Amino acid sequence: MKLLSVFLIVVATVGISIFSSSISNISIDELGVSWTFSFLLPRLLILATSIALAINCWQLLNKKKKAIKISATIVAALLFPGIQFALNPIYEGDLSKTDRFITEDLYKENSITSWINESDKNFNGLVCIASPTCPHCMVAVSKLSRSLARTPDKKHIVFMFAKDEERIESFKKAINVDNINFELMPDQQGMLELCGGAFPTFLYFKENRFVHRWSNNNFGYSAFDWVENDLE
Repeated sequence: MKLLSVFLIVVATVGISIFSSSISNISIDELGVSWTFSFLLPRLLILATSIALAINCWQLLNKKKKAIKISATIVAALLFPGIQFALNPIYEGDLSKTDRFITEDLYKENSITSWINESDKNFNGLVCIASPTCPHCMVAVSKLSRSLARTPDKKHIVFMFAKDEERIESFKKAINVDNINFELMPDQQGMLELCGGAFPTFLYFKENRFVHRWSNNNFGYSAFDWVENDLE
């Protein structure tokens, strides 16, 4: 009976490892669970099944020498979490929430902020500065689209560092996104002032000025939760 339990736990753990991305995506897109918890969910499940596996191995090897029991139990507890971390490591940026607060003394009006305020005087939302040739931008904008699907009352804009609409259409087609407003950069110099040449860059606007900036990979899963809650 214990051997069967060990087998079933191993099968369950392997299944969680294989479908870890699907588990996270279902949690985010279908169940509406927070981005941070959904990202950690497969890892937590593997940790739980590994603890159950270690307990069952200890009991199964009850009559074996103590050294064998301890060694097997440690291997059972650490094997799958170790494999999961090796294949899908958690980087510092994955759980980043904040990057740079734009206080009153740091805020400077430029052509981009003026364009946004003139286009929508009540704009409160996220602005993404992206490049059509940037693979990280494709991933970021895809996630932004999913976030907008979760919170359709939000306003998000993607400013594309491109010369024509054709590049924007190619970008949208490549990532299959149609629920975000894309705009050509109204001013190249103003765009560079805001992003510093780092793509993607995210700006959060509140009460007609941007109050927070995330550069490149500092916009993690926790940042999505924060934005969806209006930085509160």
